[in-house]
Amino acid sequence: MWHLIKYRFLQITRNRPMMFWALAFPMILGTLFYISFGNIGISATGDSDWDPVPVAVINKLETKSSGTFFADFLDAMNGSVLDIQDVKNEKDAKKKLENDEILGIYYVKEIPSLTITKNGVSQSILTSLLNTYNQNAHLFKEIARTHPERLTDAVASLQTNGSFITEKSVGGKTLNPTVLYFFALIAYACMSGAYLSIEAVRDTQANLSPLGARRSITPYRKQFLIFIDMLVLIFIHFINVMILTFYLNCILDIDLGNNYLAILATNFMGSLIGICLGLMIGCIGKLTFSAKIGICTSTTLLTGFLSGLMFGNMKDVIEQNAPFLNRINPAAVLSDAYYCISVYNDTLRYQRCMITLLIMSILFLGIAFLGVRNVMTVFKGFLTITKRNLGYVFMYIIIFLTITIAVQKSELTDTDKMFEQTKLDIAVIDHDKSPVSEALTDYLASRHNLIDIPDTKTAIQDNLFYRHVYYVLTIPKDFTQSCKSKTASLTVTKVPGSTSGYYVDSQVNAWVQEMHMLLASGYSAEDATVMLKEAMTEESHVTMLDQNGYGGNIPMHAYMYQYMPYIILSILCYVIITIMMSFNNPEVRSRIL
Repeated sequence: MWHLIKYRFLQITRNRPMMFWALAFPMILGTLFYISFGNIGISATGDSDWDPVPVAVINKLETKSSGTFFADFLDAMNGSVLDIQDVKNEKDAKKKLENDEILGIYYVKEIPSLTITKNGVSQSILTSLLNTYNQNAHLFKEIARTHPERLTDAVASLQTNGSFITEKSVGGKTLNPTVLYFFALIAYACMSGAYLSIEAVRDTQANLSPLGARRSITPYRKQFLIFIDMLVLIFIHFINVMILTFYLNCILDIDLGNNYLAILATNFMGSLIGICLGLMIGCIGKLTFSAKIGICTSTTLLTGFLSGLMFGNMKDVIEQNAPFLNRINPAAVLSDAYYCISVYNDTLRYQRCMITLLIMSILFLGIAFLGVRNVMTVFKGFLTITKRNLGYVFMYIIIFLTITIAVQKSELTDTDKMFEQTKLDIAVIDHDKSPVSEALTDYLASRHNLIDIPDTKTAIQDNLFYRHVYYVLTIPKDFTQSCKSKTASLTVTKVPGSTSGYYVDSQVNAWVQEMHMLLASGYSAEDATVMLKEAMTEESHVTMLDQNGYGGNIPMHAYMYQYMPYIILSILCYVIITIMMSFNNPEVRSRIL
């Protein structure tokens, strides 16, 4: 027995093509992921770290007038919200705008305006500032008309700038969804152990290899030989997965959590199910070795794709529409187990994942042992392999083209050359249920897309992590009373330090500030809400310079170039590995030599 274990260990580790795809390839892919987005934080998700927005200010006033208030307003925002750049003239400002050195140009005139070149969150922040100024101007006119004696109080209230928001964390080690790619990568590496199993099964079959012919005359039963092979394969593949995990965690600095015992257990279960899957594929059906490799490649790629290897949110999309697929996809279960370890500490969910993987492994192994006697495959040569592989090549082309078209359709935006303020997916949890809180909710609904989510910690965690929502606002029960006493405080949960978070923060703070100003001017809460709704109808003058002919949006063909490398890379990898394995066969090699 120990002789068999030693022999199989040496034989498998010396199989360089198989070891490359089981160990080296996932590490190379992880490195490419890291270079692409692994160390750039939330910016890889379409969001970005918050920094003051660079702008230019052009004064169009010939004499001092009411328009100078806007210049003072912008100066007050310089350094905190805006980064006002020095420009020589309007021509110089437009040149910087076209070169993305600045993101907008404010024009100081009787009716202030803004010029931008694209849609985006930063541009929406600039627009919100202009909207805030116009709304304040409108409200001051109304106060001066109806309560002129309270105008001084209104100005004083507005000058007490402060935040009415308290940020609340929902726990977790990271809110960066790019780690999902690395979870899916580890899952894919675990599933890639199936290649090792198929190679080992071939060596037990007399009709597929000379080694199988020699082993068939031994006194050991095939089930016993496969069991020995399985032990060796699990050990080798577990070491491979642990090396990959160490590389991602310690070398690339990807946060996989500090629960090392859980990481060991997850990697072991992942290695086990990958090996068992390969044993099942290798032992079932009257198929050539090449066909089994093709099935293995298709299975690992499909499970990897559905777990988020190529499209990070794919697993969550499936969870929302067809959750059953995530329950039967071993790569998705593995990815979810790492999610429980590394993002949020969910013990029950993690235990469910481990039990699911164990049941799948036992099922695959049982099918393999039952079908080992029924394998009658014949290796038919290189030409036959090539013909069979043509079908898989076309299948990959169709799969990836379908993915490209689907993503292209889902992401394609209207190429209207008019500016449209960015609408984020946010959630509002209203505990007050008063006219004032409803007015705030209606205001945010007019600016963003309101998403209903349960008021639970787990629901908020998952929705923020998967970017179902970017911002969760909780309105307390005493919100109306606190507004009257000028002590309003709102709780928010968001992606820390993000531009999107600051964008909504600024809108909420502006609304509450204006509510305080109206209450300080003698208006009732009911009248104040009505006036705020009227002020929101004030339109700002925003002009967009169309530089690329697509209204500042991503052109349709860009998505094709984005996903075309996946098509080419998958075809090249499949063809090359098939040719290498075909010519590495002892019989073929002996005939060539």
